[in-house]
Formats: sequence, structure tokens, C-alpha cells
Amino acid sequence: MERRKTDVLRSKLEKLVEHLENGTIHVQHLPKRLRRNLVAVLDNLDSAAPHTWEQRDDDLASCTVCGGGEGSLPTHCPGTRMSSDEADDVYAGRLDFKNGKWEGVLPVDRWF
Repeated sequence: MERRKTDVLRSKLEKLVEHLENGTIHVQHLPKRLRRNLVAVLDNLDSAAPHTWEQRDDDLASCTVCGGGEGSLPTHCPGTRMSSDEADDVYAGRLDFKNGKWEGVLPVDRWF
């Protein structure tokens, strides 16, 4: 069942990309949350650890596993709940989870 959802999502995203490339839809006309998450969604379609999406009461999408959402969403799901420090660092662009490992530069006070 999950595979079918992925195939449907992939098909819809491919159509969206086609419209964007042809100029029949302009990026600025897409909802803000879709523009923010589009790259992450596309990256995660083929990831070994895709995010598991939920729609929150505030109408934002977030991952039920890692807790990331919007700006604090790493490229791939780390498979466990992110700490508030990790989420802050992802949001600030200092940290990302890709291909099974954390990448980025952490401030010195977070080394220990």
C-alpha cells in the first residue's frame, strides 16, 4: 500500500515539474509550504529513510518520526526524534541528515 502512495505522489510531482518547466505554472503561484518542501519531498522519494508526513492542526506538514517540519526538515529522515538543538541547527542550515549520517558544522558548545 505504501509503495502505491509513493508511485501516485511521484506521478503527481512529475506532472508538477513538467508544468513548472513549461511555464504553465509559476513557482510563485504555488502555496508557500509546498515551495519550501518541494525539494525535500523530491529528494526523499528515493531515500532509504523517507519522512512520514502528517498534517498538523496549524496546517503545516511535519514528519511523525523525526519531528521535522518546514524549515527544520532534514533532507532524509534520521529515523529517530530530533532533539530541539538538532532541529534548531537544521533550521539554521548548520546541520542536515543525508544518506544515513549527520552532516554539517556544529558550534563548539555542541561538541560535547
